[in-house]
Amino acid sequence: MTAYAAIRLPKLQLLCCADLGSFLMMALANGTWWCWWFGDGFGNSVFIETLAPLMTTAELSASALNPRGTRALALALLMLMLVGLNLYLLVGYLLRAYHLDGSHTVQQAYLWVISAGQSPWFHPGTLR
Repeated sequence: MTAYAAIRLPKLQLLCCADLGSFLMMALANGTWWCWWFGDGFGNSVFIETLAPLMTTAELSASALNPRGTRALALALLMLMLVGLNLYLLVGYLLRAYHLDGSHTVQQAYLWVISAGQSPWFHPGTLR
């Protein structure tokens, strides 16, 4: 949504471009060295600081677009699906369905329901 607004909404272009630029600079800075303190966590917690500006510009963009009817329903369904995907990955993390140190593949993270019983680190009874 923020990227769309940076291209299509003249009133929000400067704000959205600055927001996306700061996110990209943070991603480059964090990605250029090995950060041991990222640790054993779900997701990349070093980006938490960028969530508030990204959510703000996404909300401003959605307000400026003023979606109605089918567009509003499609946007709501997309957001609901993304929240559901995040919950799915979080449950896999809590159940230790894939290796927690980041050595798992994307396939192992997203298909943990299918392969969880075959995984040597799967311990469904040990929630942290």
